[in-house]
Amino acid sequence: MQIARRRWWIVVLLMAVAGASAYISSSRQEDQFSANAKILVISGKPDTGSDFSSLQTSRSLAETYRQLIETGPVMDRVVDALDLPYSSPELKEKISTSVVGDTQIVQVSVTDHDAEQAALIANTVASEFRAYIMEQVDPRIGAQVEVADPARVPKAPFAPQPTRSLLLGLFVGALLGAGVVALLEFLDNTVKPEIDVQGMAAAPVLATISELSKLSPGGSQVYTMAQPRSSASEAMRLLRTNLEFASASGKIECMAITSPSPSEGKSTITANLGVVLAQSGLTVAVVDADLRHPSQHRIFGVENTTGLTTLLTNPDQAWDSVARKVALPGLFLIPSGPVPPNPPDLLSSEGFKRLVARIRTDVDIVLLDTPPVLLTSDPLIVSSVTDGVMLVCHSHKTRLEAFRQAVHFIHQGNIRLIGIVLNRQSGRHTSGYYYGEYYGMVETAPETPATT
Repeated sequence: MQIARRRWWIVVLLMAVAGASAYISSSRQEDQFSANAKILVISGKPDTGSDFSSLQTSRSLAETYRQLIETGPVMDRVVDALDLPYSSPELKEKISTSVVGDTQIVQVSVTDHDAEQAALIANTVASEFRAYIMEQVDPRIGAQVEVADPARVPKAPFAPQPTRSLLLGLFVGALLGAGVVALLEFLDNTVKPEIDVQGMAAAPVLATISELSKLSPGGSQVYTMAQPRSSASEAMRLLRTNLEFASASGKIECMAITSPSPSEGKSTITANLGVVLAQSGLTVAVVDADLRHPSQHRIFGVENTTGLTTLLTNPDQAWDSVARKVALPGLFLIPSGPVPPNPPDLLSSEGFKRLVARIRTDVDIVLLDTPPVLLTSDPLIVSSVTDGVMLVCHSHKTRLEAFRQAVHFIHQGNIRLIGIVLNRQSGRHTSGYYYGEYYGMVETAPETPATT
């Protein structure tokens, strides 16, 4: 049910298709009427007694006669008697016979689109079968077959039943939808809260951030300011608290943030984490170290004419000369600056190491937004001068193989993997109560008003 809730539209779609198809198909069917005639089978003359042996013989004879009713000779007699416009085999398809319970009564049921025709055929089958039996046995034995209850003209059709077909279609559609969803879930080889991501990465899951729609750069993308009471904003504040717990095993004053692949939301996470850290009273520097496809300047709506590359090419220039105060006091953004032709060379230079060291001395925490780790070596180069790296994954989109490979690269570089963030999670599992649950703590940070 939890899986079906996450892919509810598949279940609803298949229920609608199956229900509508069943209803339409049933509504277009021709009315069918059913008429029943009952035949009593008696072994021997009535005055010969009806002891247990005779009763058992009659019941056995009733089953034999039931099978005889559907034979060709009897069907031919009925076709000839009624001058029916179809053959004996076609007539047989309209007829069903059964022994009523543990009795000597054989019921003949006839279905037809005409009510009177159904009753007429049922009674004719009974009478013609009696005549057939009378011709085959010794008259001295006595009448062995009697019409106990003639068929009556049915007043209403027994089929079709559109409402019943609709309900059955909905039920079948729900089962089919659940099966399809289960199959899709089985084939879903992506990172998601239900799997042991923590065990695979040997690092904690710090938060699961819910997906927000219509996030535009320069405003709503900083949702911790634009939508401070949303579940995503609350999860970001819990991420901040969980980072505090993570720092117990080693200081976190400078952290790189990356993802396995593009479009997983690492830059948005970086920007909003910077906001919530600043809201708690820390001075934060967000550095756009993605020198290939920078985005922090678009997220905060500032110019990118100067930035990190400016500082690296002018090592004596103060870092705060290119930093922009954004969102609220205490939050500084260093954009990437002009995109260089050789990002790895700049990021692996001694000048970059000294620059990061200078920034660390002036602020409480430095967040470095880096490219995806599977596309370039830049994140590993940047992470080597930090206290660790945080890996952001797109829930239900990042492939497990890509996740494992990214974790392998980070561990192979002897870089501390601080934790995992599952981003853009839809449905359930959209909180960050990981360290908080372990320690029995829940953070409720006060809202900080937005400033320009």
